[in-house]
Amino acid sequence: MHLSFKRSGPRTFVKQVNNLLFAFIDSEHFVALGTSKHKPGVFGDTKWVKVLHDHFPELIAEFKDNTIENFWPKVTAEERQTLWNKGYSIGMTQIDDSVYRNPGVGRTTSGHSTSVVMTCNSFQRWLFIVSEQITKYKNEISEFLNLDSRSVEFKIRITRTLELYEQKSNTVILTYPEHFNI
Repeated sequence: MHLSFKRSGPRTFVKQVNNLLFAFIDSEHFVALGTSKHKPGVFGDTKWVKVLHDHFPELIAEFKDNTIENFWPKVTAEERQTLWNKGYSIGMTQIDDSVYRNPGVGRTTSGHSTSVVMTCNSFQRWLFIVSEQITKYKNEISEFLNLDSRSVEFKIRITRTLELYEQKSNTVILTYPEHFNI
């Protein structure tokens, strides 16, 4: 967080300044880790993880990998930040004799976390399977819904919810989560 009392334009963000506050934040905790000047590599510095490792290990216990004792490559904070900025991932951070998986498992070249991309890919695969099943069982679905299978065109639509609808009549047949079960 930039430590400033000046606002950046009409928005509610503060003006970016040279002083930064680093913190660990989750749904139950706010831990101020320390402050630093805005300099090359500051966001790739493992000293922030070390503060958690040394003083609040319970907050990062879920990320500790007890099967790995050491990993390679060893990079400096500046190198880690350069890799991150270019979209490359180092999925682990070593602090003393402990290795931690980085939350989000790193970053993809699109700038999104690897776990977010994997979730999106999984959702797309699920939609593809559902679409295939709708095509394969069109007659059975039509019969169950008392529709003429020769004239229906089922589609999957994403609005505020996930819907199976019949395109010609624009009728919503099923909605998620009420009727679908992933």
